[in-house]
Amino acid sequence: MNIYIFFIFFIFFMPSSTVFGDESFYVYKDGVKFEKGDFAEDTEKMNKFLYYIYDLKLKEDISFANLISKYVFDNTIINGTTHMVLKTKVKNPEIKEWKILKKDQILKLYVYKPYLDLRKMAAPETKVLQEKRPEGFHSNVFYMASIGNFTQEKSSNGILLKLSQNSMFSLGYSGLCYPKTKKYSFSSSAYISTLNSTTSNIQDISLGPEIGFNFYTAYPVPQYKFIPPFDVYGGIDFDSFSTFNSSLLYLEDTIKILRTNALYLTVGASKLLNIQKKYNVLAKYSFSYSILSSTDFSSFAIEPESSYSGLKTMVYLYYKFKKKWFAHTMFKYHLMSGPDALSVFRVGVGFGYIIN
Repeated sequence: MNIYIFFIFFIFFMPSSTVFGDESFYVYKDGVKFEKGDFAEDTEKMNKFLYYIYDLKLKEDISFANLISKYVFDNTIINGTTHMVLKTKVKNPEIKEWKILKKDQILKLYVYKPYLDLRKMAAPETKVLQEKRPEGFHSNVFYMASIGNFTQEKSSNGILLKLSQNSMFSLGYSGLCYPKTKKYSFSSSAYISTLNSTTSNIQDISLGPEIGFNFYTAYPVPQYKFIPPFDVYGGIDFDSFSTFNSSLLYLEDTIKILRTNALYLTVGASKLLNIQKKYNVLAKYSFSYSILSSTDFSSFAIEPESSYSGLKTMVYLYYKFKKKWFAHTMFKYHLMSGPDALSVFRVGVGFGYIIN
């Protein structure tokens, strides 16, 4: 679980973050070289070498000096040996001519923390690389295959049910709406997933399909100091999936499949990652907590048991590799309690087609 949390933190704070030192280059301060080990143990010195990093694409020809001036305080003394200038050049080895930078040039600009003037962040000659916001309604269809592990345990009677839940066929539809002149957006998706026959530690069984639906509202959060811009969203999720009656299993040594439905409140964050200045990958993380659930006991002559409650977390990655095609992957984890303890972990990969 700790690895899972670290992976989430890495996705949202890896790009455009502040850094000190460097793994493979010298760090410069006004023309003086410092190797990483020279100040690795000195916290006060390390704080002096903090940078803001901006992934930029130039909108027109501009001199390197004028570009820097759009990010730093007026009257800041900067020359060719200033550490942030040297670091920017080292990190952009593909640029050979720095006097005049050409239109559409992509580069990483390193700005020394004490020099940054936040009032200048609406720089007209540059733009921070970000996903273009389309207006109106957009939709796609998608396919995904997944593998997963399902565990259901009732400690009071010693029942432990473990399943490998694999799906080679999940189909879904997703819609996204950007109202004109508004910053917020709406999104929704629905899917159905067929689960293959699975083998438990008791007997071979087959499961019914898993069905899901969600509806979210999203809003952009602008950059603040070293925290890069991202979107926050919230809404509802609905899941319908198979569970098992552990009480009957204890009495009859036979698995009885039940249908459980759960409604969740969800909050999440998403960010467009620019990898190696070439690949734009949309990353999402969401956390959901159940507010309503029910299990259908109607096919069995027993009293209904208590409902499940718990949480669901998910990491989702999306990459558009053609004008109309995208690839995606997800990592999803359920942890619920009620009649018994229930946990599900699933990993999926697939592709989709953009309708409009």
